[in-house]
Amino acid sequence: MFGALQWDGRLFRTGLSASLSPSWEVSAMAYNAAQAIFNNYQYIWSWVADVTYYGPHNTLVVAGVGYSPTINNVDLHARTILPLTERIALQVAAGYNSLNYDTRVTAGFRFTW
Repeated sequence: MFGALQWDGRLFRTGLSASLSPSWEVSAMAYNAAQAIFNNYQYIWSWVADVTYYGPHNTLVVAGVGYSPTINNVDLHARTILPLTERIALQVAAGYNSLNYDTRVTAGFRFTW
C-alpha cells in the first residue's frame, strides 16, 4: 500500500487471521510505514490485534488494540454493525489514540439496496 500523495509515504502490512469458530475470528497485523509527517521518514512499526464476532442477522462486532513503540502510541478501537431491518443497520465506532489523547465516537446508518 502507498500513502496519500500529500504525505509522500508508503505503508507495508502483513498479518494473519484465524477462525476460532463460525462466529469468532482473531487477527494480528504488523505495519511498517515511512511518512514525512513522522520525523522525516523515520520507519514506524505498529502492531494491531483484533477480535471479530459475526452474530445473527449479519451483526458484526470488532474490537482491538494497536501499539507503535517508535512513537509510543496505543490505539484502542471498536466497531459494531447492528441490523435494524433487512436493509438498514446502525453502525457505531469508537476509538482512542494515546499519541494525541484523541477519543472519537461516531454513529450512523448503513443502507443496503
